[in-house]
Amino acid sequence: MESGSEVALDLELFRSPDDSKDVDRVRLLDLDLYLMKKGFPTFHLQGERIDITEDAIEIQDAVARTGELVVETPRARIPRSDDEPVQGRFSIRMDGLDIESEVAALIPHDVAEDLETILAGRRMFSDDLTLVAAADGSAHLTGALKFVVPEGEAAGDGPIGTLHFEPLSIRPDGDGALLAGRIRMDGFGIELGVELRELTGGVVIDRLRVGENPSGSARIEGLAGRLEGVSLEGVNAPLLWQDGILRLDPIRGTAAGGALTGHLQVHTREPRAYQGRFQVDGFDVARLKEDLSPTGPPLSGRADLTLTLENRSGEVEDLRGEGTLRVRDGDLGELPGVANIFAFFS
Repeated sequence: MESGSEVALDLELFRSPDDSKDVDRVRLLDLDLYLMKKGFPTFHLQGERIDITEDAIEIQDAVARTGELVVETPRARIPRSDDEPVQGRFSIRMDGLDIESEVAALIPHDVAEDLETILAGRRMFSDDLTLVAAADGSAHLTGALKFVVPEGEAAGDGPIGTLHFEPLSIRPDGDGALLAGRIRMDGFGIELGVELRELTGGVVIDRLRVGENPSGSARIEGLAGRLEGVSLEGVNAPLLWQDGILRLDPIRGTAAGGALTGHLQVHTREPRAYQGRFQVDGFDVARLKEDLSPTGPPLSGRADLTLTLENRSGEVEDLRGEGTLRVRDGDLGELPGVANIFAFFS
C-alpha cells in the first residue's frame, strides 16, 4: 500500500470447527478503506460488514467511491470463481464520469477500450441507475443515463442526451448475452453514418443476443427527432437482426410534415454497408427549408420524394443516392426549383 493510504479496520477471524489452524472467514466491521495510486482517482470503500471466505466476498451496507462514480449496495455476493455470477442490488450514481480517466484501470482492458470508442469522451450522469443481479446470472437495469459533451469540446460521433431503461433485462447466453426490455430516449443523439439528434420515443427489445454473432428482434415505437436536420415524427418500424444483416421494414412515420414509408438494410459485418429506399408524400417545402436552411428567401408548396440510398463502406463520403422529386403549388423563390430543393439534401 502506497504512502498516504488509510485503512481503519475492525477485524474478526472465524476458525474451522475441527480446531484446525485454517481460518474459514475473515469479517471486516465498519470498514473505511482508502486506496491511492499515482495517476488514478482515490478509491474509497466503506462497509458495515464484509465477510471474506474461500468461496466469495459477501458485503452488507457498503458504498464504493472513485472519482465521479458512487456505487451503493445493501447486500451483495461477489464469488471468487469466474464460474459463478455476482449477486446483489447496486445503486449507481455518476456526476460527470469519464470512463478513460476514472474507471478504465478497474475493468478489463478490452472492455475499457470498447467503451472509450463508443463513448468518444462523453461524460456520464445518473442519480437513479439500479442494477439487480440474480443467482442465475441474470440482471435487470432500471433508471436513466445521460451523456454530455464536455464543455469546449466538439460534439464528435459519441452519444448525447438521455436513455431511460424501463427496465432492461440481461441474461447470459454462452459467450454472449440476451437482452430484453424497453429503452426510452429523451433528447438522444448519435452519429451512425448519418446524424441523428433530439430523438424521443422508445425501442422495445423482444429478444436481442449481443456478442460475436448478434441477432434478435425489436421495435421502434413513436420515434421523433431529426435525421441530418430533417424533422421526424411518429416513426415506427420492426427490427430484425440475423446473419449479419439488420433490417428495418417497413418504416412508417412523418418527415417534414409528409407521410414517410420505406425500408433499410444494414450489413453489420465487415465490409459494413447499408442500403434503403424511402418515400415521403406531401411534405411541406417551407418546413423542410426551415429544418435545413432557415436563412434565405421563403419557399412554399407541397412535394413528393422517392429516394434510394446505398453505401458500401459505412463512410459518409461513400454514400450514393438517386431519386425523384415532384413539387406542386410551389413558390421556390428566385432560384430554379430543382437547384433550390436539392440544395437542401447536400
